[in-house]
Amino acid sequence: MKKLKKILFDGQPDFRIRIFNLLALGGITISYVMAVLCLLVGNDFVTGLVNFLAGTMAVFLLYYTNQSGRYQMGYLITIIVVFLIGFPILFFTGGGYKGSMPCFFIFACLFTVFMLDTKKAILFVSIELTVYAFCCVYAHLNPACVIPLSGDLSLTFDIILGFVVVSLVLGTVIMLILRLYRQQQQSLELAREEAEAASRAKSTFLANMSHEIRSPLNTILAMNSLIERNSVSREIQDYARDIQRSGKMLLEIISNILDLSKIEAGKFDVENRPYQVTSLLSDLILSCELQTEKKGLQFHYEIDQTIPTVLIGSPLHITQIVMNFVSNAVKYTKAGTVTLVAEAKEADHPGYRMMRITVKDTGMGIGQEGLKDLFLSFERGKQPDGRRTEGTGLGLAIAKEIADRLGGQILVESQKGKGSAFCLELPQKVESFEPIGQPGQWLMRDTQDSEYGSFLAPEGRVLIVDDNDENRKVFCALLEPTMVQIDTAASGREAIEMVKRKNYHVIFMDYMMPEMDGIETLQLMKKEHLADGTAIIALTADAVTGTREKLLREGFSAYLSKPVGTGSLESAILACLPADLVTRTDHQVPALIGDEKMSTIKDGLASYDIILENGLIFSGNDLILYCKRAYYFIEAYPKARESAERFFHEKDFENLVFPIHSLKSSAQAIGAEDLQHISARIEKRSGDLSYFENSMPLLFLEWQRAYDGLRWLLDELNEFLPKSEAEPDNEKLSPFAYGRRAVLAVRMCNWTQARCDVAALLDLEEDEGRRGRLQQMAALIEELSFEEAQPLLEDYLAEMEAKE
Repeated sequence: MKKLKKILFDGQPDFRIRIFNLLALGGITISYVMAVLCLLVGNDFVTGLVNFLAGTMAVFLLYYTNQSGRYQMGYLITIIVVFLIGFPILFFTGGGYKGSMPCFFIFACLFTVFMLDTKKAILFVSIELTVYAFCCVYAHLNPACVIPLSGDLSLTFDIILGFVVVSLVLGTVIMLILRLYRQQQQSLELAREEAEAASRAKSTFLANMSHEIRSPLNTILAMNSLIERNSVSREIQDYARDIQRSGKMLLEIISNILDLSKIEAGKFDVENRPYQVTSLLSDLILSCELQTEKKGLQFHYEIDQTIPTVLIGSPLHITQIVMNFVSNAVKYTKAGTVTLVAEAKEADHPGYRMMRITVKDTGMGIGQEGLKDLFLSFERGKQPDGRRTEGTGLGLAIAKEIADRLGGQILVESQKGKGSAFCLELPQKVESFEPIGQPGQWLMRDTQDSEYGSFLAPEGRVLIVDDNDENRKVFCALLEPTMVQIDTAASGREAIEMVKRKNYHVIFMDYMMPEMDGIETLQLMKKEHLADGTAIIALTADAVTGTREKLLREGFSAYLSKPVGTGSLESAILACLPADLVTRTDHQVPALIGDEKMSTIKDGLASYDIILENGLIFSGNDLILYCKRAYYFIEAYPKARESAERFFHEKDFENLVFPIHSLKSSAQAIGAEDLQHISARIEKRSGDLSYFENSMPLLFLEWQRAYDGLRWLLDELNEFLPKSEAEPDNEKLSPFAYGRRAVLAVRMCNWTQARCDVAALLDLEEDEGRRGRLQQMAALIEELSFEEAQPLLEDYLAEMEAKE
């Protein structure tokens, strides 16, 4: 029996096969039992023989199906031979409807339903019911054709045997079905738990992968930025820009994979907040211009002037989708035009507008065969020569998922050889119905030539906490033009000891560190009240969903994702440094002094071996900042020169290296190339005492010339430089004055001042509508979203000005 069970049930994974084997065994048992009873009880030889033959045929059929595996054939043979032929014969030879056969008719119909697919089951059950009904009617009309069972005892046994056997078999089948169902549910639950565990493992893996890739990539891109910034060779700068583009492409691939993972895990967060449409469109237009210009394509834009000024939605995801359209348009267009179209149509619900942003191109287009696979993951378009284009093929797939989650859709029109049009259509709630007007009124282009050295803060104190030595060096190099005082720590414990000894304005702390991570370090600092009044900004390469919210919830002031660019790094510091420590202006060189005076300044500095253009690079092309840097150079000169001369005369060359290293950086920042080069050579050959002794007089000469040149510069520009004016700390300002100061603070990314001024405006504002807008601005400033807060604050200030 164990062997038979193993053959017929344990080794059969298919549910129908198990049921067939069970029913076949039941049929064999019933047939042989009926045959024996017919001979022992009723002496009915014909019925017994039919049952015996039916049982024997069932044995051979069971053997045949298990050996050949042709179960469908076995099902059909059973239904046709046994149910449609054998059962009617047994009906007429076994007492008709006065015996047990009606019970077996039910058994036959249920077997057919279990064994066959829907259409076949309906067909054969209909035939069976028709045949069995015909047998009963025919037996009623022609009782002589039915062979009755001999005696009441035989009839009683037959009926009892019929309903008992059929009940047992069908009960066993149903019990088996329920058992298999429970097993299946347990298997599904186990599979679900394993899938969730796999999903968690994948999320953890992606987070670690993101961190492990972004950390060295942060070093690569940051060092490359330094190469581009410090090199005067155009060829080297071109190489550096190529590296930068490739690095950003790698970052985009990582971000796409993480986005896809977040979507699959159901953890993709969609923001829903008010945003300035003009700010969104300005970013899109300027980004499009930049991409098309690099490819040598023409760019046009068509903007509906009736689009409402403020909508509620997700500008970040809208930008992500549209920029994917633009990237594809540029990629698949060799020559011609890319056009950005933005319009707002009436929506189905009141208070909403249907925002439509379309990107058209005159490129290669997409054939009908390519449209069906357009939004599949990892599918990439083909060039006319059959080559696949660069990229992962995830952009459009992710864009479609995001559009669906935003409640919108992506529409595509394309014709092979004539170009494509990709349209994002999103319903957006309207916050302000005022139209945006002509693009010329709000489209602002950045006229800055460089993002480096956007401010100076020599009294600002910054601590960098990172277990990676390269990352610490990169941060120091990136912040060098700002002249902030930088300390570094390689671990959380080291950072705590440093904070005990010194107060810092800003602490940048890596999130994932061995022994004590960033969160544990922050909690310990707060517990011991070491970080009171200090902005602590998290640094992490972990870009998966929830990281930002988790870090801010733990108490970090802000969050920067690696790789960190110079602009975002400086903006974060500006937001946290006290305003009185920061020098930041927007004076461009030609507008400040004029071309003639500029030429005089350049020639004059050149006579002192100072190249003004090179120095301005480190001050964001801002002459005021350059002069401020020159002032710091002059102020530090006497003490630094005295230390260097003392070490030189004492032949303490080991300590002499330190002021020379500092001088090298300072000389580069002011454009004193000869002084920079000789400092670099002396530092490099610090072990060569003879070289030191013969080179230091030349270094002192160039140092003096740079000092004299900068003093001459400050004297020449004295009338152009702004004079400092101290404002009383406790002065009571008017609402309009607070507004102007708040706008200035936002423009300068001064988080502390902006928060205070907006809070003061809230205290003074009585109108509930304007208070709501101020609260929105305060929330944006709290999140360091200065770019989005600025136009709202400027509009508010314009209203106040018009009112006064």
